[in-house]
Amino acid sequence: MKYKVLIIDDSNSVSKTLKNFIENDIDIDVFIAKSLKGCADLLLQEKGKFDIFLADLGLPDAPNGEIVDFLSKFSIPIVVLTGSDDIDIEEKFRNKHIVDYIIKDGISALAYASSIVKRILHNKNVKVLVVDDSKSFVEKTVDLLKRYRIFALSAFDGEEAYQVLKDNSDIKIVLTDYMMPKMNGLEFLEELRKDNFDMPFIFVTARDEPDKMLKAIQLDINNYVLKPINLQNLLSVIDKVVEKLYKEYLILEKNSHIQLNKDLFWNKNNRTLIFENEVIKLTKKELMFIEILMAEENMVHKIEDIICTLWNDEFLDKDYISNLKNIISRLRNKVPSLIIENLYGMGYKINIIKE
Repeated sequence: MKYKVLIIDDSNSVSKTLKNFIENDIDIDVFIAKSLKGCADLLLQEKGKFDIFLADLGLPDAPNGEIVDFLSKFSIPIVVLTGSDDIDIEEKFRNKHIVDYIIKDGISALAYASSIVKRILHNKNVKVLVVDDSKSFVEKTVDLLKRYRIFALSAFDGEEAYQVLKDNSDIKIVLTDYMMPKMNGLEFLEELRKDNFDMPFIFVTARDEPDKMLKAIQLDINNYVLKPINLQNLLSVIDKVVEKLYKEYLILEKNSHIQLNKDLFWNKNNRTLIFENEVIKLTKKELMFIEILMAEENMVHKIEDIICTLWNDEFLDKDYISNLKNIISRLRNKVPSLIIENLYGMGYKINIIKE
């Protein structure tokens, strides 16, 4: 899936620099508006389908931050760009879907803004389980996480949380209170580790529980938050864990991308062929054929092995060689830069030409 980012800033240098930073990622499209009106036009053109906004507070037709009030109606994360270090700005725009404030005081600030954008986009892949017997705490925490595009599930005791985890194997982080009915936080953690659940674990605890915290540390918790809870401090702790997950994700993504030539990539994790930053639409057989050839780089795959894999579960009296040639022909038409080499009497391979 391709993410869409909208920058609203009347400075050409700021917009272009941010665009270059952000587009250093094959899954992000960046749009630029120079005014509130230009922003409204782009939102109408794209039917409001953006993943994040970067908005300057001082636009020609919105000099006093009116852009924030306008954008907040869309419930999309906003990164505020400002030339001022006025401490009242954050208070003025509180609860407006703002996730960060960036003072535009140099290239490093714009690089930081780009990193925030990519982190928030990555947050869509992060699912957090919030466990506490306080309904108000759970609701406030879930709402805060949603603002940062983190998908949050909730439970109100250890037993319920354990069942939620079993039903949602893609949960990346657990945030839990200690004092809960049925099964407390420590018992919950012990059950998880016993069953080889190794996701990051954040404890919410009171200051007078050192013995319990020592036991939790032995069970490999990642961090803890002290009561009474400050939601911004809690977010900071969660953010550190998410940042670690994001770095692990970047390493995984880097290792999953195989460059076939200058503008052509194969992502072996999500099984996609990407040409000039666009995912190529493939039929089921075309995708299977590329998977076969990319399973071992630069290896020649025998025709009979390819046919056996492609049509293994539908063996009929067909001219499979002709069908295979049709698949290859379609692929060459779709992606001329994909070099599928036919070694006569041996089979096929994909040539990898790095420039």
